[in-house]
Amino acid sequence: MTKFILFGMFLFITSSTLFSQEVFRVLAKKGNVQIETKGKTSPATPSEKVFLDSKIILSEGGYVSLVHSTSRRNVELLKSGSFNAKDLSASVGSVKLTTSQRFADFVVNEVGKSSNQSYQDNMKLSGSVSRSSNKQKTAKDMLINKAAEEREKTFLKDVPVEDWLFTNNDVNLTAYFTYGMVAEPTKAIFKWSRGSGENTKYTINIWDVDKVVLLYAEETTDTSIAINLFEAGVSEKCFWSVESKNPSFETEKYEIILLTADQLKAIEDERFQLKTELGLEDTPFTKLVMARFAEENLLLPEAERLFKEVMDENPKILEYKGLYCKFLLRNGNSVLAKPYL
Repeated sequence: MTKFILFGMFLFITSSTLFSQEVFRVLAKKGNVQIETKGKTSPATPSEKVFLDSKIILSEGGYVSLVHSTSRRNVELLKSGSFNAKDLSASVGSVKLTTSQRFADFVVNEVGKSSNQSYQDNMKLSGSVSRSSNKQKTAKDMLINKAAEEREKTFLKDVPVEDWLFTNNDVNLTAYFTYGMVAEPTKAIFKWSRGSGENTKYTINIWDVDKVVLLYAEETTDTSIAINLFEAGVSEKCFWSVESKNPSFETEKYEIILLTADQLKAIEDERFQLKTELGLEDTPFTKLVMARFAEENLLLPEAERLFKEVMDENPKILEYKGLYCKFLLRNGNSVLAKPYL
């Protein structure tokens, strides 16, 4: 009798452990999405764990993107209904995606650092900024902290950081992605803010390694430009700056390094492995993983393009907007992030 009782307890514990196994994490959602676990239902939140015995319930117009906890594969639910996590998990398999794991984990963990409400609060920013009561660091907090650091480098140190950020920071020209690697020297991308002047002409300057000899200059009215660095006379690295005429302002000179053939091959080999693991389907998740891959390799214009593409293609999903803003803030581009917060 005792043996049967012990065996029953073993089965109960094993079954409980199995069904409490994490199988997914929530990447993003839109509309009314509920997670039901052990009879309790609550709204889905970014980075939330979904267990084997859970159900994902979508109302009409709802959307949720899930990342499998073992394989790191992505599942998107676009139709209303109730979905068993166990069935969804079985549909993606359990073969682990070794190359893409750290990039996928970064994306999922990053969305969990701020709640949806935090992003909604961020979008209500005005000239007077109120601090969030959320103990986690939101994108807004990152913006304010970064602005405080940047303000110390200017002559406006005594101006309150909120006033400096929202009234003075647009006066000066600001270059984006002021460091990094160039994988395609024939069309290197350079970007900068428009500043306070209208119909301003800008000159992009490419300097030698000693920041003395001007190798190349081109004028434009746009705020970005693609330059063939080989034609500009660059072989390994260079510095660049941009200047405006109205108002008259010139940025510092920033270093750009061209990838060597060996470095480029290593990156392209890993990129190929990533795409092989992620599959041919061009989902927001695959773009985000590739964006993080580009950022880690300091291919910042490519990373910015992908993060922004996901945000622009899914304007109602706040998590994607938050990921784009955080990318900009991580790389010192608070001016570019400001309109989206």
